[in-house]
Amino acid sequence: MILSSDKTQFAGATDLREDVENLQTPLQFFKYLQIKYCHIVEQTMIYSAQQCQGNPIKVSNADIESFIGLCMNMSLISNCRYYWSTQFCVNQVANIMTYNAFMKLKRFIHFSNNALQMTG
Repeated sequence: MILSSDKTQFAGATDLREDVENLQTPLQFFKYLQIKYCHIVEQTMIYSAQQCQGNPIKVSNADIESFIGLCMNMSLISNCRYYWSTQFCVNQVANIMTYNAFMKLKRFIHFSNNALQMTG
């Protein structure tokens, strides 16, 4: 499937806050995200508790940082199972988090509380 450039062009706001514009490296941007990790941990645990009342996921800031870092690192191969496979194992990924832990966090990661969302 090939789409024309007018269908693939970004249509959102491109203005950045000054503190974000001043970030010069990918590592600085990644560290900038850390201030948001507590919120993501909280919302992920709320969503997990809503979905799996008997066994909600338990995550930490370090888990979220690892997950986001892995997602950024793994963006080139569509089937993420390969990163943990015996044939194609990528230790820089597999040593950070198990496949099952990654998939569970991927299922429940959340950035806002659905219960507070407006219907409409």
